[in-house]
Amino acid sequence: MIEIDWKAEAVKELRNYKFNVQGVKNLRERIEILDAQLEGIRSPGSTEGAGSGRERDETYCDVITKRDNMRRRLDIIEREIQLIDKALSALSQPERDALVIRYINSEYNSIGHICSNLHVERTKAYSICAGALQHFSAALFGLSAE
Repeated sequence: MIEIDWKAEAVKELRNYKFNVQGVKNLRERIEILDAQLEGIRSPGSTEGAGSGRERDETYCDVITKRDNMRRRLDIIEREIQLIDKALSALSQPERDALVIRYINSEYNSIGHICSNLHVERTKAYSICAGALQHFSAALFGLSAE
């Protein structure tokens, strides 16, 4: 049986959060572009999909397949973001701030930023991060918080 390092998985989720949020925006725009392409292919007298009927049908099917794959990916990413948001909302504000600074924003000298934002010493900042990661992992994956 493979043992899963839940904290490492939680860190991966946090580090990907910003990229996923941007990915949602980009996927929505790409889907709009594909919808516009479909309209062009469907409209009578369209020159965009000019060629034989078979070529036009293949282009139409390719665009539909791309769009459907992007919609599925969009749905998955949106659900992942919602899960992370829910898990973060289960934390105290200092814990949430610590994880955002350390993992989501990946700030240079993140512990120093946590110290100044939370008005704590370095050892306390590390302790807050460790506890926050434990609590976040518990909330995200349904684990024990201890």
